[in-house]
Amino acid sequence: MFTLSTSNRFHLYSQATDMRKSFDGLAGVVQNTLGNNPLNGDVFIFISRRRDKIKLLHWQGISFTL
Repeated sequence: MFTLSTSNRFHLYSQATDMRKSFDGLAGVVQNTLGNNPLNGDVFIFISRRRDKIKLLHWQGISFTL
């Protein structure tokens, strides 16, 4: 678990995301599509096609939190 604060940088991936993706799949989207490093400590926000679900991906130094 992690807390959201103003010290975090947030990045919204505006395209519909397959909510079946887990850590590796979402980290791949961050790296390949957004051109960002998923290990930099920022929070990446993904939204489902119907816009009724979200996933946040955050690296906490030793592992991802989803």
